Amino acid sequence: MAAKKRKPMSGNAISRRTVVGAGLAGIAGLVAPATAQVLSTRRGDGLLVYDEHSLRTTLDFSSLIREPVVIDSIEVLQHSENTRFVRVRSTDGAEGIVIGNMRLPHTVSLLEHIFRPMLIGTDARDMERTFDDFFRTKRPRGYKYSGLPYFIIQGHCELAILDMFGRMTGKSVSSLFGRQRTEEIEVYMSRLSRTTTAEEEIDIVGQHLEASGARAIKVKIGARMNLNADAYPGRSEALVSGIRKRFGDELKIFVDANGSYDVPTAIRVGRMLEDWGVEMYEEPCDWEDFEMTRQVTEALDLPVAGGEQDTSLPKWRWMAEHRAVDILQPDIMYNGGFMRTLHVAEIAAQHAIDIAPHYPRSGPEVAPLIHFCTSIPNFKGFMEYRADHLETDFDYEPVIRPVDGKVPVPTGPGFGIDIDSPVLKS
Repeated sequence: MAAKKRKPMSGNAISRRTVVGAGLAGIAGLVAPATAQVLSTRRGDGLLVYDEHSLRTTLDFSSLIREPVVIDSIEVLQHSENTRFVRVRSTDGAEGIVIGNMRLPHTVSLLEHIFRPMLIGTDARDMERTFDDFFRTKRPRGYKYSGLPYFIIQGHCELAILDMFGRMTGKSVSSLFGRQRTEEIEVYMSRLSRTTTAEEEIDIVGQHLEASGARAIKVKIGARMNLNADAYPGRSEALVSGIRKRFGDELKIFVDANGSYDVPTAIRVGRMLEDWGVEMYEEPCDWEDFEMTRQVTEALDLPVAGGEQDTSLPKWRWMAEHRAVDILQPDIMYNGGFMRTLHVAEIAAQHAIDIAPHYPRSGPEVAPLIHFCTSIPNFKGFMEYRADHLETDFDYEPVIRPVDGKVPVPTGPGFGIDIDSPVLKS
């Protein structure tokens, strides 16, 4: 006999109107203006206009670093087949390093042909305005290339420059912005596989929960952008119900559909997820079809999340204003860096929306994400951490790994990670 389904959780457990918005009414006033990217503002009569607030800077770096920091080089250094670093150096010998995103090899031509010519010889303290000028008016006019590949490269450059600024001043990046709110961040373990059976996946989830001490898990449902398909018939419900029955009501369950469904199917699946007390339903519909996702959000009490592929600030505003989702999920690398994503947090806060950043990585790669999560008041409360920990093929300090479900905010300068690799010494 099949187990009886749990009733929808009540109170502060799943209602998007009470959970997502709870305690956020005053957040908009707590998030500082973020970036120099142009974003029109809504006038009293509802018309969108450019005004004195359209061009802003996150932080006056010249007040922290008195002399110009002229960029001398931006290098991609290959440690191994799977590991690359992006290093920025100034003419005075200061340097900052960020671990390369998995998509860096496929987008590096944008670094060579757009971002190096744009940045080398400029004062890094003015990078926000430099990025904005080249995106809008100066050749090659970055808006002609706008999208995830373009902003991946901007993200690498910006994060490496911020790491350099932190090392120059002896401050961590979150401290550099005066934003560090906590000394540790709670994580959810993020599983990426759809090749397992539900039973196999439940066993793997148990192993990761035991090893990490985490109180939350995210698993994949559906079949990723595959027109209402499941990985195999019945897997999604068997997986979610099995996790709930195996690990009890205290475990927070999040799911990611990766755009698997149309609206009727997404709502039907969402009702099932509500029955089992799931607390976040990520990307139920095609990520480009905001209206499909908005219809699902409107129909469900279960909080709907999305945004990992999005890079357009006006589109972020549209999603927030029209409540296309209950939770925004910018990726700090995909979205063009730390400061540009602070702007997304500001947009979200103005509409009492939480931020749960996308970033399914582990170990030292998550250091920039940790600093971002501690820097925003509307952080959802659990940071994504890849369950299948990717062992590094280089030495680094300090080691980052969940203990009792939490990771510390690195306290060293920059993003707080010291990497030992021969390519960084050459």
